[in-house]
Amino acid sequence: MIKKTSGKITWLCVCFLLFSSCGYRFAGMEGVSGEKRQICVSVFKNRTMENGAGFIVTQQLIHEFSKHGFSVVSKSEAGAGALILSGVVESMSIATISEASRHFSLERRASLTVSLRLTEKDGSVIWGGKKISGDETYRVASGKMETERNRREALTALSKRMGESIFYMMPKGSAPGE
Repeated sequence: MIKKTSGKITWLCVCFLLFSSCGYRFAGMEGVSGEKRQICVSVFKNRTMENGAGFIVTQQLIHEFSKHGFSVVSKSEAGAGALILSGVVESMSIATISEASRHFSLERRASLTVSLRLTEKDGSVIWGGKKISGDETYRVASGKMETERNRREALTALSKRMGESIFYMMPKGSAPGE
């Protein structure tokens, strides 16, 4: 009897998972005319010594908004209801977190801080995020080029994670389905 009941419960759970995940999409992702909600993500200003940090953060945010149903457009293509996201990479620091000897690092941590602002096309501010930060660890290799590549990969991973966090920090009503 218990075996039959647990089998039925398992079958019901599998059916629920199959049907609940098929075809799901955010309500409100498309406007009345069937258009996706538009957003313009300006290239973030870079106040750090890390070459291209603003571009990397911007690319990850564009990816995140595209993934969640926004139509990412340039400022000139933005319609009347479009949102404008702009920001600044405020700082980036690198710190040694483990070392093999006094002069040889094994791992370092890259920390990044950004500030951003979400506005309507007319300039009215919807939301601002000051000093949003995160960090990512990377391995120090024996060669400078490999260490630089590891740092760049860490910065990309950090930007991706921050992009996800920033998307979910947006106020209700600015994201599709809210």
